[in-house]
Amino acid sequence: MKTERTQQRRREILALGVAGATLAFSGCAAPRAPTEHFVLVHGQWHGAWCWSKVVPLLEAQGHRVTAIDLPGRGGAAQDLAKLTPADYVAAVTRVLDAAPEPVVLVGHSLGGGTVSLAGEARPDKIKRLVYLTAFLVPPGKTMGSIAMSDKQALTAKAVRRDAQTGVSSLDPAFVREVFYQDCSDADVAMASRMVTAESGAMGRAPMLVTPERYGRIKRVYVECLQDRAISLSVQRSMVAAMPCEKVLALNTSHSPFFSHPSGVVQALTSS
Repeated sequence: MKTERTQQRRREILALGVAGATLAFSGCAAPRAPTEHFVLVHGQWHGAWCWSKVVPLLEAQGHRVTAIDLPGRGGAAQDLAKLTPADYVAAVTRVLDAAPEPVVLVGHSLGGGTVSLAGEARPDKIKRLVYLTAFLVPPGKTMGSIAMSDKQALTAKAVRRDAQTGVSSLDPAFVREVFYQDCSDADVAMASRMVTAESGAMGRAPMLVTPERYGRIKRVYVECLQDRAISLSVQRSMVAAMPCEKVLALNTSHSPFFSHPSGVVQALTSS
């Protein structure tokens, strides 16, 4: 297990001010090839729409971008309750299988579990995995168990869960406080309209990943220092348990794709 001192040495702080775009690197690498294919996987209750500010910035740099809608967006509770982790992973592997070259697979929040399982399924189709304030879960454990252990997170304040189906939704009265505290009024209003109910399937799914497949993919973690949905201490404990080749940081809420999309792009392209 990496010590905190070791992790700190490997941690690079990106864009310490939301208004700025400065980079503070412990060591500067050579510029990456001009184009890559980024596949973006949203988190719980969200959809491909949450990447609407990030996609054009990546495309402006010449990258190819695919933002995925995971299963169940806008679905009825009875249909959401039937979804399985395999359904989520299949939505990603279909894109990976169609891609001519290995992609940069990015997961936000609960999307971290989906990209981990997709990495196990298609390791040769992934150039690197990027966890954007996402669940990075050790083999055999679940995202739900880690979320429940996070005593600093405010997520439970905003979540309303159906006890029979396990399907959850967000209370609009608390979405800004928990997920979007540094986002504009327009972004919060849009997100409040767009967030949808979510199956509990992925939260309960054990991370069945192996060193031979998932373990050979490069991993990068992007911390969000002001996150109220996954606390910084839990983000760092996950990285301590599952060390990454690089750890970056954004001084933002849980939703940097709204509040600091240029910082997200810098993190993705410098990883």
